[in-house]
Amino acid sequence: MNNTAGDIVLLQPINDLIIGGAAGATITNNGANGGIDVTAAAGTIDVEGPITTNGTGYIALTAQGATSDINVTAAVTSLGGGAITFTADRDVTFTADGDVASNNGNITVTADASGFGAGGITMVDGTTINAGTGTVTMNAFDDILSTGSTTTNATGAAVSITSVDGDILDA
Repeated sequence: MNNTAGDIVLLQPINDLIIGGAAGATITNNGANGGIDVTAAAGTIDVEGPITTNGTGYIALTAQGATSDINVTAAVTSLGGGAITFTADRDVTFTADGDVASNNGNITVTADASGFGAGGITMVDGTTINAGTGTVTMNAFDDILSTGSTTTNATGAAVSITSVDGDILDA
């Protein structure tokens, strides 16, 4: 899917949502300020193809439901500095190919967003999250396994990693 103006909004009201997959689809917003908003209202989001904004638009991935996860196995990139958010009611997992980068936008990863009391964040070895001059925030109920986040932001809020009832571990 390629857009040159406005936002791209995908809503899967039931079941899982796969971006990419066997067809090799990608989501690209070439608009100056257009965002990408992907929601699985009752399922998991699997990012198997790249998601990119070329302007300052945001990228928001939301998986709702007690057993809903976000699995990122392809790059998610905001080239113009837009914010990137991952919000899952259970787990968020990044593979080595699931790198996240924003050219100066904040990156936020939230597991157990609805407070069910279960949800962690896993970055397998080799995963990178780079916010440029933006901030990196990770929140989860369970364990957070991080391989590293990068920012050149020099404030006290540059990187924030919080687990309510789990450990924060280095992969």
